[in-house]
Amino acid sequence: MMPEIYVYREIEGFSFKQITSMLTSYGLKLSVSSVQTYYGHYFEYVEKECASELEKLIQLREKILKEFEDEELSMMVGKLTEWVEKNRKGV
Repeated sequence: MMPEIYVYREIEGFSFKQITSMLTSYGLKLSVSSVQTYYGHYFEYVEKECASELEKLIQLREKILKEFEDEELSMMVGKLTEWVEKNRKGV
């Protein structure tokens, strides 16, 4: 449900009152403040998830840089391909 609320709120410009009215018309009776709270909690969750994924990407980048820091470019391509294949399931 949250992706739909996001689209209505951020893309279509609906107010929380409009979103609440729409949800009520579909049988989901919530207060405006409940919709706002749910929306806020969702974004806190998404922000944490994004930060976690970003940290994983940073760590992956650091591993790659450390692995290949003293290699020539032509050797790096082969080693990078091997490394990706070796670590594909571990990321």
